[in-house]
Amino acid sequence: MSEANESRIRKLRKERKLSGIKVAQMMNITPQYYYDIEKGERRLTAEIASDLADILNTTVDYLIGKTDINLYDWIQSPAEEAAEALKVQEEESQYSIVEPNKIVDMRNKSKARLDAIMGKLPQKNDSYNSEPISVELVPIPIYGEIRAGYDSLANEMIIGYEYMSKDAVKDGEYFYLIVKGDSMVEEGIREGMRVLVKKQSHVENGKIGVVLVNGDEGTLKRVFYDGNNVILQASNRSIGPKSLPIKEVRIQGQVKKVEFDV
Repeated sequence: MSEANESRIRKLRKERKLSGIKVAQMMNITPQYYYDIEKGERRLTAEIASDLADILNTTVDYLIGKTDINLYDWIQSPAEEAAEALKVQEEESQYSIVEPNKIVDMRNKSKARLDAIMGKLPQKNDSYNSEPISVELVPIPIYGEIRAGYDSLANEMIIGYEYMSKDAVKDGEYFYLIVKGDSMVEEGIREGMRVLVKKQSHVENGKIGVVLVNGDEGTLKRVFYDGNNVILQASNRSIGPKSLPIKEVRIQGQVKKVEFDV
């Protein structure tokens, strides 16, 4: 993250009158992890950028410096100016023109439309009655662990199912894995969380994969390739990188999403 983007995150947080500790609590990460993000010492993942943008009431593009226009401020400022103008006119005329809650409602509707434009919410047109949209759901198995063996994703290891839109997982076979241990804790991935994994026998260079080594239980590691070797990198300063021949590493899939229950 650039120094400019780093300053932008801090600036937005202070404008919202939020402490770093409060933001960390809202994101369910440690304060140190958040401050590392703010200082540019941590990689800003897509999921964290989205959560942070929502908390700071901005867009991801503005947050990471792709644009200098904060669209939320563009909506909020005119609404606040309109409210102030109405307040002055009301004081001069001695009667209420617009109820304050309607001003808030106007601003919320504008913001909802902006969210729809940005793809965060489906656009709704109230000018006609549309038919309800049918979404086909498919079950995604949840594994408590993955062990080495001929069929490491055995049915008896499934502890439950989560349902997702068929369109969201149409590009392959997916499963959930409950996180164990603290190998990825410095990226905010802690024990008890679950990761959505696309089942595949390879991982893109630098991405997080579910890997099996020497018959051990499957764990999460960033995977880097070095010739005929694979470097498995944890996100925990107490766990050093491990370089192994590719043939000794079995990859079960690539992590696509991290989730946790509240």
